[in-house]
Amino acid sequence: MTRNKVNLAVTCGAILLTAAICTAQGENAKSAAQQPKYFHLDFVVKELDGGKVINVRHYSTTTMAGD
Repeated sequence: MTRNKVNLAVTCGAILLTAAICTAQGENAKSAAQQPKYFHLDFVVKELDGGKVINVRHYSTTTMAGD
């Protein structure tokens, strides 16, 4: 794998891990209405070469926290 692809994979993994941790922390807190909460995550990965953007990738996902 090229270095850029490895960096992209590590960055995506870190973002998804952070989202999973945030969702796991909210599982113990129950709201009064007991309604499921939906989260829409959007993020952009920019590939740089010498400070110049040479490639951009957009990622998004929707997840639900709660019962």
